[in-house]
Amino acid sequence: MSYFEIGSVVLRTEWITLVVAAIVGLFTVWLILHEHECKKQIVDMLFNVFMTGILVWKLSIALFQPIYVIENPMALLYFTGGAKGVLLAFVVSITLFVYQTKRKQLYSESLISSILVGFLVGSGFKLITEWLFGLNISILQLSTFIIGLLVFLIFSMKQHGFARGGKLLIVVGLVGLISWSVYNHLLQKQVVQDDSNVQGDISVGVKIGNRAPHFSLKTSEDETISLADLKGKKVVVNFWATWCPPCKAEVPEMVKFYDTYEDEDLEILAVNLTNTEKGMNDVRRFKEAYNMNFPILLDEDGAVASAYQAFTIPTTYVLDENGVIIEKMAGPMSYEWMEKNILSE
Repeated sequence: MSYFEIGSVVLRTEWITLVVAAIVGLFTVWLILHEHECKKQIVDMLFNVFMTGILVWKLSIALFQPIYVIENPMALLYFTGGAKGVLLAFVVSITLFVYQTKRKQLYSESLISSILVGFLVGSGFKLITEWLFGLNISILQLSTFIIGLLVFLIFSMKQHGFARGGKLLIVVGLVGLISWSVYNHLLQKQVVQDDSNVQGDISVGVKIGNRAPHFSLKTSEDETISLADLKGKKVVVNFWATWCPPCKAEVPEMVKFYDTYEDEDLEILAVNLTNTEKGMNDVRRFKEAYNMNFPILLDEDGAVASAYQAFTIPTTYVLDENGVIIEKMAGPMSYEWMEKNILSE
């Protein structure tokens, strides 16, 4: 499951696991430093460094795409600076950590060792929980964990000599091999599942692996589009409305994506919840204001939204060339998310 819905609030599972992993990591540091005279001061400092990193990552989109943010201020609420934002947040966090430890005279080998252990416990917890929730574990996540192990190894060798370091090196090697084997196994399992989904009998539903429910709707141009007519193309079915704030943040990302990949045998169907609109004039004005360049379908009685269980908007389904659901997103999509989850599937 990639998200949780609590009423109208959508929480990404990866965000929840990140927060819980940070708490687990900080608690680990707190336990290791239980007799340290500056324990509370250290934990508070680490918490502040972590929150600063999160804030920098979240707002980094304004630094990397200032014109886009000026034109679409709501992007600050729903999107981040992506991979570049992560790198910037890491640099800022490390710089702040070094500054704070020197200013408060907190630096010690035991502090560094406890932080490394806390990082490994927290990141390991995140990997395990995301695997249990069925989320994709990226090479970047595994690499970060293994790099953390290597840093801990080097630091331990410096502290305790090569003998203990050699034992840790063996442990790191085993963990690396196991991690890589698990990752390859998951990839192969996913390929087998994908093949069986296409070749076997597939039930109609709205879960990943189901065949998407059929529909045929009028467009804002008074044409009719049927889902069955798009077989052979990847199809993105997006449910939205003009009054929906996250939809307003998402649409420019979709327009940019469609402009870039329109020739890639894919189609975006923007299904408007017309039964919730004040009138068609609102839909037309929205389309013109945001230069929507893909078909806008009108769900005038809400039947299609109901069939797809689009209780929270925006809600998006990604269908493969055979009409099978391969991804679902509750909440606004970013350009990076679309590249990763639409093109790579």
